[in-house]
Amino acid sequence: MTADRPRRGTPTAIAGYIRNFTPTRLDQAAWSLAGPASKSLVRRAQPVSIAHARLLLSHLAGYLADPDVWDAAQAPTLRELLRVETINAHLTRTTFSSPRTKATHRDTLYKLARTAGNLDPVAPRPVRRGAPDAFFLAGASQPIPAAHLLQARRTQAPAPIKEWLRPLLPALTRQVPNGHIENTRTVMPSDVIRTLTEAPNREPNVSSTQTPGSPVQTGKQAATPAKPTSRRARIAAAKAAQKVRAEQAGAPRTGIVRVLPTGTDLPDEVRARVASFTPQKATRQAWNRNAELGAGLVFATAPYNPRVAQSACSYVALLLTYVAARHGRDAAEPLTLDDLYAPGLLDEWLDQCHWSDRSKASARSLLRRALRAIDPSTAPARLEHHKVAAPYTREECDWYVRAAWHQPTVALTRDMCLIVGLGLGAGLDATDLRALTPECFTTVVAYGEQTILTVRVPGDGVKARTVPIRTHYAPLVQRGLDLHAKTKKPSALVIGKVRDRNNVVGPVTSRAKTAGSASLELRMSRLRNTWLVAQLCAPISLADLLPVAGLASARTVTELISYCPPADEAAVERIVSALAGADGAA
Repeated sequence: MTADRPRRGTPTAIAGYIRNFTPTRLDQAAWSLAGPASKSLVRRAQPVSIAHARLLLSHLAGYLADPDVWDAAQAPTLRELLRVETINAHLTRTTFSSPRTKATHRDTLYKLARTAGNLDPVAPRPVRRGAPDAFFLAGASQPIPAAHLLQARRTQAPAPIKEWLRPLLPALTRQVPNGHIENTRTVMPSDVIRTLTEAPNREPNVSSTQTPGSPVQTGKQAATPAKPTSRRARIAAAKAAQKVRAEQAGAPRTGIVRVLPTGTDLPDEVRARVASFTPQKATRQAWNRNAELGAGLVFATAPYNPRVAQSACSYVALLLTYVAARHGRDAAEPLTLDDLYAPGLLDEWLDQCHWSDRSKASARSLLRRALRAIDPSTAPARLEHHKVAAPYTREECDWYVRAAWHQPTVALTRDMCLIVGLGLGAGLDATDLRALTPECFTTVVAYGEQTILTVRVPGDGVKARTVPIRTHYAPLVQRGLDLHAKTKKPSALVIGKVRDRNNVVGPVTSRAKTAGSASLELRMSRLRNTWLVAQLCAPISLADLLPVAGLASARTVTELISYCPPADEAAVERIVSALAGADGAA
């Protein structure tokens, strides 16, 4: 009866593999000297698998097989041999099958050097985010209107709002006492519920695109500005523009001169590596005949060290080899820079390369960067940033409420009451409305005997939340729910019939009527931003507001602050005095 063999990958199996390992790069006599120290170092490196242990041992054996590293006269002192300078010299004079193989050897030897104590441990990658402003962090957890807090901070140190908000959002920790509303995402105390439900609409500080045909002046729907283009449409337009530029790239053009960079702004060791680059046999002929073009293309990638330059040279040599014989071209004829700007060249070349998707992406990124650096006109158009929609004025909000109450059909009245009521009353957007059913609405008793209507928004991440509906708009929402109970099944969606429909608001507002029989143009984003501006001006902390609003970034708050009415000087002084002890205040 024999003992069970250890399973592959277990610590016992890994230890057994290290104990029995025999290299192919060192003879028996040399390994008898280097083996004990090598196996001990690899054990200390804590390989996670047999394959990992094999990689460490074989690369270390290959390193020791270099006579310039170890003369095999006596047992090696690995801490003395595994120095960064010695490793780099070994990598430079050793020929590898590919840049990736060389990088793997380097990483393995660096790990062993780190284990031997010659390199500092790898520090965790720093988060590219500044420290939260102490003054703003202290105020963000107190019931201070966010608009007033930002105004007070500006008196201390003028700076863009995003510089305070972006570091603040992930740093906010919210300690919540027992409240009346609780689900997987939102817990609120009674004072927060009261503030949210009683916050009045604010007159925007900046004009909300009201025109001389506005509903508050004529009783008819205002002429609204053109809706912002959807992201899908903007991407399609950018691709179409890029296709046009690609077609024009290969055509003769006037007034544009493409000049190869000379690399004078790069480090000397980088230019030396490019000058001494020796391509593989398959690409050597094309590189040698187009050395100046190849070097200029490598310089255009802006390599910051010799290793990156070496990798860029390899990619460029492969591209030049392909272009030299492309479409029956005479490979002996030198290439020109314009040959590299043929429409679809990079994708055509990469399609016939039997590489992994990751390698293809690396080559594509590198060479596109070089070509765009030489000719910036070939760069794709960037998607324009669309600012957040302006909030509605108080009079516009009142007009839309009246329009919702008085639609010509029960179905339109039901849907318009829910859309306007949930947009202005709870700050919901069109995406939030998709999955709502009557079961998402409940009533709670808060701050005394006051009954509050709440809506639970299904979703993932910050989108999942419970929001108390403002008391001014709760009757409008309740009217929509009552009509839903009379006209639909209890399990039916409150808006629309299909849960995954992209546009749930447009079909309703396009059919809605006004007193002047004109179609009603209503934007859900403006209704939501009206609610947000009201809450940013209310005495509620950002730590309490952000989860209820379903915000995950600072962009919306940053751009909506400009619509908030300014606070009076006395209120700003009180905030500054209350937070004067926070670090970072002037």
